[in-house]
Amino acid sequence: MASRVSDRRRTQLRKAKQAQRVRERSRGMVHLQLTLPRELAAKLRAAHRAPDFASALERFLDDLPGVEAEADLARQIDALIDQCRSTCLWFQRSDYYPRTRADRLRVLDAIQRHADRETFIRAGRLKRCLSPISSVDSAGS
Repeated sequence: MASRVSDRRRTQLRKAKQAQRVRERSRGMVHLQLTLPRELAAKLRAAHRAPDFASALERFLDDLPGVEAEADLARQIDALIDQCRSTCLWFQRSDYYPRTRADRLRVLDAIQRHADRETFIRAGRLKRCLSPISSVDSAGS
């Protein structure tokens, strides 16, 4: 009996979390998991409650070199994914957008495998653009 109740509760919580994610996505929100030192994570947890947190973070990120270029590239890749979803990416979830370099490369490869010539070339250009950004990231580590 206790097991059935906990199963029902687990299912209820899972559905509630899925609904929350759908609402967040519809507002343009994304869940981002970071690995940070404990002290920095505690500060970030407290700071995100401040009313001007998002605008202050955006100003900070705008001042970092390479961040805007990578964000623009991600937007271009997402736009290409939207354009190619029914013709080249029919096998992927309709709400899937890659967030890592490896996932973006994998999706661009899939687009190239199933695309017409013009789209193939566009995906190839975006793949080449991913390389300099990854070099900058690895040079700093």
